[in-house]
Amino acid sequence: MKSRIKSFFQYLFGALKKKRVFIPLIIIIIIILLTAGGGETKVEYLTIEQKEFIQEVALTGKVKAVSDVSMGFELSGRVADIKKTVGQEVEANEVIANIANTDKQASLIRAQASVDVQLAALNEARQGSRAEDIRIAETDVLTAQNAQAQSLQSLVEAIGEAYTKSDDVVRSKVDVLYKNPRTVNPEIFAVADNYALQISLNNQRLKIGESLAIWQKTALGLSPEKFTQERIVEARKNLSDMQKFLNDLSFAASTLQESPALPQATIDAYKANISAARTTINAASATLTSAEQSYNAAVTGLQRSQDTLALKKTSTPEKIQAEEARLKSAQADLLSAQADYNKTLIRAPFKGVVTRVDVKKGEIVSPNTPVIDVIAKDSYEVETYASEIDISKLKQGQPAYMTFDACSKDEKAEEVVTRIDPAETIKDGVNTYKVLLSLTHFKLQSCDVKTGMTANIVIETARKSGSIVVPQEAIKLKSARKMVTVTRNGKTSEVAVSTGGIDTQGNIEILSGLNPGDVIQITVK
Repeated sequence: MKSRIKSFFQYLFGALKKKRVFIPLIIIIIIILLTAGGGETKVEYLTIEQKEFIQEVALTGKVKAVSDVSMGFELSGRVADIKKTVGQEVEANEVIANIANTDKQASLIRAQASVDVQLAALNEARQGSRAEDIRIAETDVLTAQNAQAQSLQSLVEAIGEAYTKSDDVVRSKVDVLYKNPRTVNPEIFAVADNYALQISLNNQRLKIGESLAIWQKTALGLSPEKFTQERIVEARKNLSDMQKFLNDLSFAASTLQESPALPQATIDAYKANISAARTTINAASATLTSAEQSYNAAVTGLQRSQDTLALKKTSTPEKIQAEEARLKSAQADLLSAQADYNKTLIRAPFKGVVTRVDVKKGEIVSPNTPVIDVIAKDSYEVETYASEIDISKLKQGQPAYMTFDACSKDEKAEEVVTRIDPAETIKDGVNTYKVLLSLTHFKLQSCDVKTGMTANIVIETARKSGSIVVPQEAIKLKSARKMVTVTRNGKTSEVAVSTGGIDTQGNIEILSGLNPGDVIQITVK
């Protein structure tokens, strides 16, 4: 090879003197010759020994919490308290935040008191009634009747107040946005270019006016004697319509933009009017709800008082049976009140750490909107995805070790495969399979492992002792047979072999054809 290169350079220099060869072509030829010179091969010899064969699969994954949850309130309302901030720990069932719930607390207390009363009544029935007990029960009935009358009066007043506030809101806060607001053709003039919204708001104003006219006749002339459940249904519907109407107006106001015909001061005044109107109607709705709940509780209390009085005048066996039924009913009411109260709270479902608080004290929240996230404390796992080729090698319970980019490469966490999804997951258009591994060693010397960190995973899929392994370069394919050049007793020949898997060093397992002590040839460049 050296002589050929020498001859070529002698020829090249002669060509240069004659100026018949371009320099770029010369450079290319030199590169080709130098590359060809690197193609020389050599033979190495390896004595076969039995070794441990280890097969592994290398993957990359992410650390995640074993449990994580996004939570919101089940009811709408104003946030009254936020007890935890991001990064703080919480115990299982600990309250993280709550909306205003004074009415729910009151209902819960009343329900608990009813249970206590019914329990006492049951005990009394078991002991037998006395004349003085009957007189006390009669007094309780009178007290309950007065309480019902007072709560009914309050409910009637709340219905009247709801109408008055609704009418005032429309006349003083809403009608300034309309032309001809009290006619059959009201026309809003302060809406951005949104024809559909304009038509909707015009229609809503017309219907609100019609509803108010009907409501005026029933609400202002309402008295406890004329009260029916239809009046509550009517008031609730009208308030709900008002709330939707004002919400749509608020949205319309938010789209307004300043112009010579519409100064910013006017826009701000519209928004302030609508905001004040919404607050007024929301307050009226809350007052009506509270009055209705108080009335319902008073009706229930009166009925129970009357039942108790009647039971005290009946025979003992009947009283005991009835009181037991009353107690169960009271307990059911308590469970219902407790459930309603719990809907105003966000509790941690498990011991963990708060990772997100997307709400502020005083803010109005919508139901079932996630605002707080919690992850389990000191309970992590690693999630990774294996290809179709690798997944056939993986099984639950296989040992693994992993390192983390954020920690020292010398620190390895020894873990196991905990779960393999049976169904595929499409990632970047390719079928993969989700694999989960335990992570019990998350406090390393160099760092504490946290969610989101990258994990470099090596899973041991096979381990055999006493195996014969050879470099892949030792195997040649001849006539579809795998052959290895072997020297035995001073004689060299090619031997057919059968092979198994490939370990992480690139060596291949020999299942048959070679024996310990054989010397094989390996041709390398």
